[in-house]
Amino acid sequence: MSKLVEKLESLCEGRAQPMGFAAAMAREKRSPMLLIVSLSGTALESAVDLAGGDAVLVTVADMAKTATLGERAKGWGDLPWGVMIKAVTAEGLKQLAGLGCDFIIFDAAQAPLSLLNDDAIGKVVSLDPSLPDSLIRAVDCFPIDAAFVGESVEGAALSVYQLLVYQRLANLVRRPLLTPVPAELGEGDLEALLEAGVMGVIVEVAGKRSIGRLAEVRRTIDSISTSRKKREKVDALLPRLAEPGALPEEGEEEEEE
Repeated sequence: MSKLVEKLESLCEGRAQPMGFAAAMAREKRSPMLLIVSLSGTALESAVDLAGGDAVLVTVADMAKTATLGERAKGWGDLPWGVMIKAVTAEGLKQLAGLGCDFIIFDAAQAPLSLLNDDAIGKVVSLDPSLPDSLIRAVDCFPIDAAFVGESVEGAALSVYQLLVYQRLANLVRRPLLTPVPAELGEGDLEALLEAGVMGVIVEVAGKRSIGRLAEVRRTIDSISTSRKKREKVDALLPRLAEPGALPEEGEEEEEE
């Protein structure tokens, strides 16, 4: 199984841990969210310290750009790594697995159906927020491990609209959400993303100067309070309609009086 998927499943299990004082004392403190390092530029070309990261992501235009990734991955230690690629064939998927690729973020419109039959690589579908609800819900019908939301967060603050987008997707698909965020995003905004269903954030590192930001992002994520109860799905909040005949009629109440 994909190591990234295992880490996501561990987070899900951690959220569902039993309550109680004894359970809380025995519970191992863990980070509430994964930090995925997106490498580009000089950071991809040279060996860098990725301490604090949970996984590595490389965006490639086509399969020709993946030939050297297996060798470069040796400098990433034991971190699972994956690629974001729009178009990949069944043969290309086997090639990536042979290089040690752990997961793939793919465009559903250009991915072959055979991709869903491969259990060796974690499958993360890229979701367009403009898709109709019916198509987004259909993700749950297939062996897809997580969903990538490419909603752009500019600057160091999350807008209300962006949070609404994440919450809508989390309400529609029961898969962990991954999304790119700027390294400057504050604790409050990261906590809001976590409560909206985002379980992994992707931070781009383009050079050695930005490597130092990783440790700061890691500390910010680890400081997020997980004591507040996560908001339930919208469908769980809808009131149940009374069964026919369950409520007494006005005439019956008057006769009893």
